[in-house]
Amino acid sequence: MPLGIPLITGPALLTSCILLATTHGTMITAMAVIANIILAGIIFAFAKPIAALLGKTGTKTISKVASLLLAAIAVMLMRRGIFDAIAVAGL
Repeated sequence: MPLGIPLITGPALLTSCILLATTHGTMITAMAVIANIILAGIIFAFAKPIAALLGKTGTKTISKVASLLLAAIAVMLMRRGIFDAIAVAGL
């Protein structure tokens, strides 16, 4: 678990919170962060039974789907940033 904590509460989380707070507001962002902390805690608490239920193939499948989702979110954020930079530059 100690190796997972920096991945969960690292610079990407802080950057995402700042971006989301400016886009959607502080209250909604705070509620989303709290909901995610609760969800992550539940998943960590039941990690062994979930892994046993899914098996090796199910775990790999979930991992690949999560990676694809994360890549899609990264592309969306990069695209939004590039378009905003172009709009500010007036190009």
